[in-house]
Amino acid sequence: MKKYFVLLVAVILGIFACTKFDDLSKSSVNLLSPAKNEKDSILSKIFWWDVVTNATKYELQIVSPSFDSIATLVLDSTVTTNQFKYTLTPGKYQWRVRAENNDSKSPWTTYSLIIGNTQSLTGQTVEGMSPASGKDSDSLLIHFKWNALGNAQSYLLTITNTTTNANVLTQSLSTTSFDYTFKAEGNYTWAVQGVNITSVSLSSQNTLVVDTTRPVVLSMIFPASITDTMKPPYNKPFSWSINSTTPVGSAIQDSIWVSSDSTFKTKIVLSKVVSGVTTLTVDTLATAAGKLYWRVRLKDDAGNVGPYSKSTSLIKK
Repeated sequence: MKKYFVLLVAVILGIFACTKFDDLSKSSVNLLSPAKNEKDSILSKIFWWDVVTNATKYELQIVSPSFDSIATLVLDSTVTTNQFKYTLTPGKYQWRVRAENNDSKSPWTTYSLIIGNTQSLTGQTVEGMSPASGKDSDSLLIHFKWNALGNAQSYLLTITNTTTNANVLTQSLSTTSFDYTFKAEGNYTWAVQGVNITSVSLSSQNTLVVDTTRPVVLSMIFPASITDTMKPPYNKPFSWSINSTTPVGSAIQDSIWVSSDSTFKTKIVLSKVVSGVTTLTVDTLATAAGKLYWRVRLKDDAGNVGPYSKSTSLIKK
């Protein structure tokens, strides 16, 4: 009896060991919006569904008019969130979502959608605006673009300096892109509205930092010369001062190099810290010996790279 009991336990444990508790094949995706069989004239849609446990991504597909009779594959995209914005044109559609992870996929959940033909742009929004908010630029020349909005005959582009609240540009366009050269660095907002003879869409707005100034290291504080030494446990902070008076607030990242030779071909440490943190503790010096060299270089979010600081040496004892 004991023999059979041990065998039974082994079989059960084997079943549990082989079972994937993150298997999505029997899960389902609950679609939230647009609602099932929704019919309206809103072109800009937020496709939204409930989060599925153990899912790491979702595949979203949109076709016209239906998956049984596909005339147009409108969208096939993999996303890691449970929302996706997209602008459609009037017509009949079906959209579906399935959850995925590295091991499995859920079944598709499908909804139908009809967008009626209307000339009104009221309540519509312009999507696909680029550059996106948070994408700082190291160039005065900016290429603006956005997705076409159905029934829009033109677009109104406005640019505002957010520091002075001054209008920089107001431009009516028949295209969905525009190149503009700024006269100066600064913090800006830019907005686009679709326009036709009877209505105007909502204003879609992004922020933009134009920053062409290279960040500069002012001075090395410690270690500053060969007279500065480091002793076990080799954890005294390295420190330097930086130029914090740049006219534009593009975030800066500091990079520190530590090497056993003055040409920095032998890298001991390459570490990055957020701007404003002017000290860095380096513990890996325990593996190094003798004379060491270090330098710092700054790079901002706009892409401007500063020069290397003058390298400084120290003796490790």
